[in-house]
Amino acid sequence: MCCPKPRYVKDKFPELKPTAWINAKAVGPTDIKNKVVLVYFFSFGDELSETTLSHLSYLHKKMKGKGLVVIGVHAPSLEKEKDVAFVKAQVKNYGIEFPVAIDNTHDVWKAFRNQFYGQFHFVDVNGTVRHTRSGEDIAEEVELAVIHLLNESGKRLDLGPEIDGVCLEGDWYVGDGYVELESSSGRIDLRYIGEGVDLVLSSPKAKKLEVTIDGEPVSSSIAGRDVIQEGGKSYLVVGKEKSHQVAREKRKVMREVEMKVRGKGLRLMGFCVME
Repeated sequence: MCCPKPRYVKDKFPELKPTAWINAKAVGPTDIKNKVVLVYFFSFGDELSETTLSHLSYLHKKMKGKGLVVIGVHAPSLEKEKDVAFVKAQVKNYGIEFPVAIDNTHDVWKAFRNQFYGQFHFVDVNGTVRHTRSGEDIAEEVELAVIHLLNESGKRLDLGPEIDGVCLEGDWYVGDGYVELESSSGRIDLRYIGEGVDLVLSSPKAKKLEVTIDGEPVSSSIAGRDVIQEGGKSYLVVGKEKSHQVAREKRKVMREVEMKVRGKGLRLMGFCVME
């Protein structure tokens, strides 16, 4: 998916005058200068997609250092949602770390000419609203649009080489139902949406593989039974072929698992996402 060319330009990024901000003092012109901005309108009282919020959190963490600013706009659909303390509690409950504008008067909604809950607005580095999008199951489309705008501004980003949803770094042999590392080092990145994930792995010699989730050691609150935590890091011990339980959670979220591999011969036979 590519964003429309400039002739489809709608509006410039408007001045934001929300009721309050969460996770930021305020977001103004200097904060978005030369940045790609992704604005998302939502309500905790409307049919809320936990997966979408999780994906936005993922994009915020992954690309905030690469020129992306994610802004959530909470426009209340119920009277109780005008309570700032209520919204703050929900933001914390959902683990949202990107800036959220509380739009109790719907002034931000009107400034963006927003039409629906769950609508995205894509803003380029010149402050122009280039595209809007709404709908279910469009996480990949949203990410591709963001990458397009970042690349347009001079960045060089892509989704990486991918085999069955797994991105691989290093030299890998692609066999019948497995991939095997042929270089002395490599990396496995797996992005998933679910309540957990298992990886089927094997190694000719037993080894410890460092594993992280969203760039951090796997926390004890979500660690699967096969994760070992030592010295502030987290590992999987891989030997004979088996399914390794990496993560378990109580709700569906988007996560990125990364494993650093040292030594040839590691095989990945597959993965299973808990729905």
